[in-house]
Amino acid sequence: MTVSTPGTKVGLILPMTEHDDGGMRPYREVRELARHGEAVGLDSLWVCDHMLFRHPDSPTRGTWEAATFAAAVCEATSQAQVGTLVMCTAFRNPVLLAKTAVTLDEISDGRLVLGLGAGWHAPEMAALGLPTEELVSRFEESATVTLALLRDGHVDFRGRYVTVPDCELRPSGPRPGQIPVLIGGEGPRLMRVAARLADGWNTAWHKDTSRLDERLETFASQCRRAGRDTAAIDTTVGLDVTRELPDDTRSTENLLRVLAGLRRRGVRHVVCDLKPLTPDTVAWLADTVASDRKNAVKEDA
Repeated sequence: MTVSTPGTKVGLILPMTEHDDGGMRPYREVRELARHGEAVGLDSLWVCDHMLFRHPDSPTRGTWEAATFAAAVCEATSQAQVGTLVMCTAFRNPVLLAKTAVTLDEISDGRLVLGLGAGWHAPEMAALGLPTEELVSRFEESATVTLALLRDGHVDFRGRYVTVPDCELRPSGPRPGQIPVLIGGEGPRLMRVAARLADGWNTAWHKDTSRLDERLETFASQCRRAGRDTAAIDTTVGLDVTRELPDDTRSTENLLRVLAGLRRRGVRHVVCDLKPLTPDTVAWLADTVASDRKNAVKEDA
């Protein structure tokens, strides 16, 4: 059973980051949340990609490594899509990133959604000894190489930051040339890269639709410049969702209102950062999305 209809998917981002006190969800607990999300009908499960977070007046917090974590989630589930929101191209060689993607797609039997991003957390980049300047230009070259390998199986690229002469991607995995790739980002230049190269674009994180229209229009303008129809690119939205216990009615009504707004704007995939994240709230999310689908059917009738 799934809660979505064609054109609308709803997924869950999985917990991978330390709390301020250093506490961490053990993988066995996250695995059960992932399996539960799939069982109650959510369409997708997502991992983030960071090495650490450093904010003023807060302790350093770390995360699990994204590709390893995603592989485990792929093995633990059988139906839901497994996505990365988003893999930072600055952390990885672009050929290795393509190799990682086809390996994850093999483990998942063709369920991967590869999300790519340029990186944004300057303290993290500095701690890893990575450059923080010209991030979008570096990202564009890396993404070009990764996508060429995934789509064509071969690349011969010589850029300012990346040089990959005469490389082939073998084996090609279960979906040669068909792994969906989305690019996450807000700035006009990054949107321009997404409009030119990607199968999807992600904007995050939103609590409601108040900032969404401006971002959608900016992305649409970049698509027009690239000569692409926005209908050919899946728009995905990262959504902050809070269940305000014990007032379930207010939480449900608010989420239904936001989901309806996203659906009417043509958003095709919603990735929820759910708080608190428990089996009960995951089931509540799935039930609320199912109610939204019923409302959509009534509106179309």
